[in-house]
Amino acid sequence: MEKTDLSENNPINPNHYKSCSIECIDAMMMMLGADYVYKFCVCNAIKYIWRYKDKNGIEDLKKAEWYLNKCENIAVDKVAHITVRIILDKELRKMGEKNE
Repeated sequence: MEKTDLSENNPINPNHYKSCSIECIDAMMMMLGADYVYKFCVCNAIKYIWRYKDKNGIEDLKKAEWYLNKCENIAVDKVAHITVRIILDKELRKMGEKNE
């Protein structure tokens, strides 16, 4: 199982998720299987896109992107995460237009 490579002070995947020899999401994969973890990641991506304007802004969009990237690594069903990726890209473009 491939460990996620992220820096120590990363708000997207903080150290408290890496306190064991494997990360929580990797343990979930071993215990629950790829299909469950894939759906979990899609749901989390949707949640972060849904709330980003009212909660953590770009950080939430980055979290959504992290979960979508995890989906691509799992690749059980391409349709769900591709649809969410399109929504994320649209929201990121909107944010870019506001900052110009």
